[in-house]
Amino acid sequence: MMRWRRWACARAPASRSGSLPRGWRTNTYGCTKNWRIRHCLPRRFKQFPPRTPPGPSSRIALSVRSCAPKFSLMKTSTDLPMAASTSVPLRERIRKAVRRLADQPLVGRLVRVSVATWRGPQTRDMVMQEFQDLATLRRFVNEQVPTLLEAISHLNHQQTIVSRDESNLAISVPVALRSMRRELNHLQQVQAWDPATTTARLDAIEAQLRSKEEAWAPRLNAIQEELDGMRNALKQSHETVDYLVGRVEFVRRELMYEMRHGGSSPSTEGDTLEVEPKVVNGDKLTAARQGQLRLNLGCGHIPLEGYLNVDRRDLAGVDIVSEVSNLPLERGEVDEIFSSHMLEHFPQEQLRRELLPYWKSLLKPGGKLAAVVPDAEAMIREYGAGRYDYDDMREVMYGAQDYDGDFHFNMFTPSHLGRLLQEAGFTDIEVHAAGRRNGKCFEFEISARNPG
Repeated sequence: MMRWRRWACARAPASRSGSLPRGWRTNTYGCTKNWRIRHCLPRRFKQFPPRTPPGPSSRIALSVRSCAPKFSLMKTSTDLPMAASTSVPLRERIRKAVRRLADQPLVGRLVRVSVATWRGPQTRDMVMQEFQDLATLRRFVNEQVPTLLEAISHLNHQQTIVSRDESNLAISVPVALRSMRRELNHLQQVQAWDPATTTARLDAIEAQLRSKEEAWAPRLNAIQEELDGMRNALKQSHETVDYLVGRVEFVRRELMYEMRHGGSSPSTEGDTLEVEPKVVNGDKLTAARQGQLRLNLGCGHIPLEGYLNVDRRDLAGVDIVSEVSNLPLERGEVDEIFSSHMLEHFPQEQLRRELLPYWKSLLKPGGKLAAVVPDAEAMIREYGAGRYDYDDMREVMYGAQDYDGDFHFNMFTPSHLGRLLQEAGFTDIEVHAAGRRNGKCFEFEISARNPG
C-alpha cells in the first residue's frame, strides 16, 4: 500500500499543461481530483471539502510534497547501476534538478528568479560587452566609413579617368598608326631614291634659283631704293607735321593770352578790373625797407605778422592794395615773397610768362619764394579712395566764386609747380609738405631761391 501511494503521488501531474491519463483531471491549483489518487494523498489534505480550493500555504505544501517523492525517487533509486550514477557530473545533475523545479507552478517561479539573480553579473558582463562591441562598431562606422567612401569615390574617379583615357587611346591609336604608315612609306621612298639622281636634281634646282635671282636682282634693287626714298619722305613729313602742330599750339596760346591779358576794347573811364596800387601803411613799408622786406601776397582776411600784407581789396590788416602783377616796389629790394592759396587764381600761361618772372625780378639775389597751393594729386587720390567729398573737391578746384577774384584757373602737383619754377629761373626747389589736410583742402608747400 505504501509503495502504491508513493508511485501514485510521483506520477500525479503538477500542472495543467501536461497530458493526463484517461479518468484523471486536476483542479485550478494542480491538485488531482481522481478518486483513485485522492485516497492516496496524506490525511491532512482530506479535511478540505471536495470543491473548496486550498489556501496558499496548503498549495505550497502540496507542491512540495508532490515534488518530494520525485527527488526521493531520484536519490534513492537503486534500479540504476552505480557506474551510471557516478558517470553524470554533479553540475549536470544540479542543472537537471533546477530545471525540474523550474517547471513547478510556484516553486518554479522562485527558482527562475533565483537563477536570474545568480546569473545577473554574468548577464551584465555580457550586456556591457555587447555595448562595447556596439560602441566599437559605431566608432568604426564614424571613423572608417567616410574614409572607405572617399576611397570608393576616388576609385570611381580613377575608373572614369581610365575609361576616358581608353576612349582617347582608342581614337588616337588609329591616327598614330596612319601617321607611322605615312612615315614608313616616306622612308621607303627615300631609301629607294638614287643618291646620284637626287644630287643632280638638287643641282638643277640650285641653278634655276641662281638664274632667277640674277634676273630679279635689278628689280629688287630698284624697289629697295624706292622704299628708302619713301621712308625719308615720310620722316620729313613727320617732322613737318610736328613743327606745324607746335606752331599751331603756340599761336593758340598767344591768342588766348592776348585775349585775356592783352589790349581791351574802348570803354568809359572807371570801367576797369585792375586796381590802382596804393600803400596803406607807409610807415611799415619804410621800416621793412630798412630791415627785411617780406611780402604776403593775396593775404585776404588773414594778415601775417612780420610781412607786408598785399591784397587787391582794402581789407583790415592790408598794408598795400595792389595787383600782384603791379606792386609799388623797386626791383631787387624784396627779401621774401610768400603766398598762400593764391597761385591757383591765375592761368598757367600768365604764371609762366608774367607773374613768376616778375616776382623773380623783385627778389634780391638769394631771395626766397614760398607758396602754399592745393595738392591736386592728393585730392584726386583721396577722392578715388572714397575719403574725400566731391563738393569739397569741386570748391577747392574751381574756387568758391563769391567775387571776381575768387575763381580758380589752375591745378598743381609738387612736380608740376617745381617744373614751372625751374623754367622761370629759380633754383634750390624744395617741397616741404605734401598731402597736408587744411579744412576742406589738401595742400602742399614749396619754396625756391633766386640765384641772382
